[in-house]
Parts: sequence; structure tokens; C-alpha cells
Amino acid sequence: MNKYYQDLYFYIETVLLPELIVHEILYLYRNNRLNISLFKLTNRIKKVINIRDINYLKVKRLTYNLLLSKYNYRIIKYKPMIISYVEDR
Repeated sequence: MNKYYQDLYFYIETVLLPELIVHEILYLYRNNRLNISLFKLTNRIKKVINIRDINYLKVKRLTYNLLLSKYNYRIIKYKPMIISYVEDR
């Protein structure tokens, strides 16, 4: 595989997908429609991007860390998704 595509997949996997998922989670949470699992939400976004070589366990971990570090939300349960605001970390 070409080095350009490897770097592109890495960027999508580590930066773009977690950001998209986090923004979608926060949007659904604010509108009280967060009754979907993280797997279904990731599959919706996966249909848009359509790349096979993405490690979705890594995306899940990065999404959790991004929510916790940047927005102070912690995922309590993944199916259906329940998040809560964390004041003291």
C-alpha cells in the first residue's frame, strides 16, 4: 500500500473519526436522543467514510479519552449509551 494512503488512514482513524463521533454524541445528548449504542453510531459514520483498514477498538478508546479530556463527559454504558458530566477528574 502506498505511504500516502497509510498516513491518510492513520489520520482518519486517530483524528477525524473520534472527533465526528464525539460531536455526534454531544449533539444527541443535548437533544435527549442518545438511545443508540456506540457501535451503531460508529457504523453510521463508517458508511459515510467507507474504509476497511480502520481499527474501531482504537477509535472507541480515542473517543472515550477525547470525551473525558476535552469535554469532561464520561461514558458509563455503551449499549444504549449513557454519559455523565464529570466535575473532578
